Amino acid sequence: MLTLTASEFKNTLSFCDKYQTALRALLSPNGDLLFVRRIQNVTEREFLIRARYFSKSRKLSVKESLFIRTYVTQVITLIENWLFFSDDISQKNIKEIIEKVQIMSPIKILKTESKKVAE
Repeated sequence: MLTLTASEFKNTLSFCDKYQTALRALLSPNGDLLFVRRIQNVTEREFLIRARYFSKSRKLSVKESLFIRTYVTQVITLIENWLFFSDDISQKNIKEIIEKVQIMSPIKILKTESKKVAE
């Protein structure tokens, strides 16, 4: 499965943390409506380049392209939410959340987390 590496997440989260004020302004209701879409487009293109490289330049199926779009949107949404809740969620915690959603279903994550709370 093609996912972001730990160092890519670390660099992305560090950048978002450093420029949190500006990013919050861009993502706010008074911000740039196309900002997130531009980020998604750039990120999707990067993933498509990587996917083609790893698949030895074969043309990707519609299903594979849809997977990439879904994955990118999910990660960007998590980071976007983290920017607004970063006072309550550390970089380490959001990284752990993103890592979990890459390999686990939401139901499995909720079950795992509820067990931790019960302990």
